[in-house]
Amino acid sequence: MTGRAKKGKPLEHVVEGEWPDGKLDTIDGEVAASIARNLREAMGGRSARSIAGAAGIAHTTVQRILSGEHWPDIASIALLEDALKAPLWPRFENEKAKRATRRR
Repeated sequence: MTGRAKKGKPLEHVVEGEWPDGKLDTIDGEVAASIARNLREAMGGRSARSIAGAAGIAHTTVQRILSGEHWPDIASIALLEDALKAPLWPRFENEKAKRATRRR
């Protein structure tokens, strides 16, 4: 994995496995995948439309974050965290440990 960002969609950073659970090749890809995993978990089976409505964003934004088609922006993350009452941004120390484990 490199620290340099690549152009394209987050899911294009997957080098092994599938989005968002696979191995990614850049730190920004790792963060986007972690946000997608955290969002999926925080949704708890609720629909993208209902979560988006509560957050005041388009349901397509939620769907595209989950599918890796869209880079999550800070405003969307903040609104989703507030609506879900759950953190979505990865905790660096946890993500660092996950990346180290994936490389082995």
